[in-house]
Amino acid sequence: MIKALLTFVVLSSLAVSALCSSGRAYRTAPLMPEVKKFLARAQKSLSDGAWDDAAAHAKVVLISDEVSINVTFRHVPASQLEDCKKALGEAMSTWSTALDHSVGFRLEDDPAKADVKLTYLPDVRLQKDAVAGLTTWKRFVHTLAGKVVDISCRTEVFIRTRDPQFHAMAMESMRQATEHEIGHVLGLEDSSHIGDLMGEFDLDHPVLGPKEYEAQTVKSLREEARRVKLEAESKKQSKQSS
Repeated sequence: MIKALLTFVVLSSLAVSALCSSGRAYRTAPLMPEVKKFLARAQKSLSDGAWDDAAAHAKVVLISDEVSINVTFRHVPASQLEDCKKALGEAMSTWSTALDHSVGFRLEDDPAKADVKLTYLPDVRLQKDAVAGLTTWKRFVHTLAGKVVDISCRTEVFIRTRDPQFHAMAMESMRQATEHEIGHVLGLEDSSHIGDLMGEFDLDHPVLGPKEYEAQTVKSLREEARRVKLEAESKKQSKQSS
């Protein structure tokens, strides 16, 4: 029996922590430091009257209300293809339902147009360590002479299809791995609580869906980012009209 041999890893090009408080009474799940940084920058820019900057950083947090995913199955044997497709479909549906359909997910054939590039592989490793999933998360706001000129949101996700003994992973295990990595895409950090979707990976007891507080943390994050974005855009429009 294989138990807790695989872990999840999220990598990013940034490593700056910033304060982000929703003021709600419910239990919250941990957020990625990078997400908190972008939201804090958006809030500060809004208060400073830098509305383009505020809207841009809020948009980086949101990514999109319909996250596009380009998926690669070319490394998946025919015997596992349907399980991989089912794992992905159920993972997208589970997250959309958990977020009250405020976020959707769709497949995108063109990798250049996708928010997320997802690849199923027999073996996923961080250096020499076997991991269940790996996410590289890169988001930037490009400015020139103090003006926003470009926003970049690109994420690569890799999901393991074989366990450390190279047996085929069960569909439920690949589903958890996919849901966990989508959690990173949406801004959640790994959790230390056993039983959380963002917690430790156990091949014998897969977690199929986020806990209520994990979903609520994502919803609150997005609500605040959307509030900042809409307020910044409204104030910019009012200034231009005056």
